[in-house]
Amino acid sequence: MSDRESVLAANRAFYDAFESLDAEKMEAVWLRDPRIICIHPGWRKLSGWGPIMSSWERILDNVFEMKFELGEIEVTISGDLAIVVVEESLTQRGYDGTERSNVLATNVFERAGNGWFMVMTSWVAGARTARRRAAAPVIRNRPATVRGENSTMLKRVDRIQIAVADSNAAERVVAEVFGAELVRRDKAAPLGARRTTMQAGASLVEILEPDGAGAVQDFVSKWQTGLFGAGFSVDDPGAAAHHLAKCGVGFEQSAGQLYLDAAATFGMRTVISQHQERASVGAIKWFYEVTNVVGDWQAASARYARIFGLDATKFSPIESKDFGYTGTLTLFDPPARLDRVEITQITDASLAMGRFHKRRGDSLYMFYVETDDVGALEQRLQARGARFAANRRDEAGLAGLFIHPSAFLGVLVGVSRTDHAWLWSGDPERARRAATDRARKP
Repeated sequence: MSDRESVLAANRAFYDAFESLDAEKMEAVWLRDPRIICIHPGWRKLSGWGPIMSSWERILDNVFEMKFELGEIEVTISGDLAIVVVEESLTQRGYDGTERSNVLATNVFERAGNGWFMVMTSWVAGARTARRRAAAPVIRNRPATVRGENSTMLKRVDRIQIAVADSNAAERVVAEVFGAELVRRDKAAPLGARRTTMQAGASLVEILEPDGAGAVQDFVSKWQTGLFGAGFSVDDPGAAAHHLAKCGVGFEQSAGQLYLDAAATFGMRTVISQHQERASVGAIKWFYEVTNVVGDWQAASARYARIFGLDATKFSPIESKDFGYTGTLTLFDPPARLDRVEITQITDASLAMGRFHKRRGDSLYMFYVETDDVGALEQRLQARGARFAANRRDEAGLAGLFIHPSAFLGVLVGVSRTDHAWLWSGDPERARRAATDRARKP
């Protein structure tokens, strides 16, 4: 087969994937590379595997049928790059009925191994296409749907789970550090654990003590104590369960919660709960981040966007030379909230996060809390003789600190002042304005 024939076959495979409405087939067409670019009509430019694959998932989920007729095709090949310019005539059937449109598409392919893979696609603006409509789909009476113009499946980083050998001692630590209050004591049967639930701010801490054989016993036997799992809230657990099943994610339902198969979440044990608004208690406002250190952040980003119904176009890239990682923040609902999973991939294995990943593999590394008064939390830590690092300051004073794992049940905890975390979360001007406003207050 000539290069031209191979490029045309790759181009046809792209449209076949489109018509199949199968996200996995669409993934197979693209080169898995951070340089890839996609420009859907009416969208901003998307770059990288995670955001682009999430966009295709969103588009393919919100139509019933797509049929393409391809008109004149021009192919230009130079070395390992090929440009295909093609006239598209599309008929699509969706929630708003049937639509037809004509656009001029430019598809760019790169030779990799024995094949040609897409590295960029864009369309001439002006026509209303399926992709443009899918940017703001209208969802009608579909209880299993978790996507929408302004909605995602996950609402909040609702809780964290800590595995311990002695829950009574752990309760005292959580109460003394965060001012947390006891909510209830019961059992988490899927984990083989006795559970103490405490409220800190508007979030929950589940302290898990082994109750026979199970995942918690395995964790405690190996690591003694530490961050066991992360919990997220949703408006409709039934719809979430349907979506997860559709995505092939295994889970166990117990007492109104969904315990996800850890194999689906890159070592991040996950529990899904019904969303509840709670009045804040104690010394913090809420939890807003869990950090999932992984071997491939782009793969994790794409999977979480898919299985958690997140909009990857709202994710914010993150990189730290000081801590030796790169990755993304999977923001659930910006700019309203900071809630997210921070997905990190190690760039310097000699630093603390890199050493942690070498020991434990893909797993949860830490979590973050927000508070109006970092200084008050600092005083609580000092009163306990706890180890911490308070080294983030700005014009308004102490903006953040880190609580050492030795001071909080084997868990590294990040603390940031209200709105300060926007400094590295896609809106640094918001963080600076908040600091200036705070500094001006008497």
